Amino acid sequence: MRFTWLVPLLLVFAPACTEQHNYSEGEICVDAPALASFAAGDELEIVVVLDDCMACPKDFNANCEVDRQGSTINLHAGGVYTQRSGPCDTCLTLSIACVVGGLEPGNYTIRSGDQKLEVSLPQADAPSLDATCDAVKW
Repeated sequence: MRFTWLVPLLLVFAPACTEQHNYSEGEICVDAPALASFAAGDELEIVVVLDDCMACPKDFNANCEVDRQGSTINLHAGGVYTQRSGPCDTCLTLSIACVVGGLEPGNYTIRSGDQKLEVSLPQADAPSLDATCDAVKW
């Protein structure tokens, strides 16, 4: 019983070791060559980067649902990960690919939470994207 004073400390710090991180939006990334070669009826793959550096992930999951209202494409992307305990130097990207079909050439607004990206289909020039999109492998 000499170490009973440790129990309250362990209870305080134990949840921090398995902290859960939740995301309901992220940076919107598109493949510039896919935009340039877009043709009517093509599917458009949009990647949402929820976290560009999951620190020491133990478990992780992400999902995406798409709804379209006219020229607005809403991405309901979300993800969660739990950190593992102990020392670690791992850094992984948490992202999810959302696929939109049935699009015609034209101008679209893509939204993920407060994030927004304007694209034209087809679009010869690459849109200005956040630097986190550099990690996406097409």
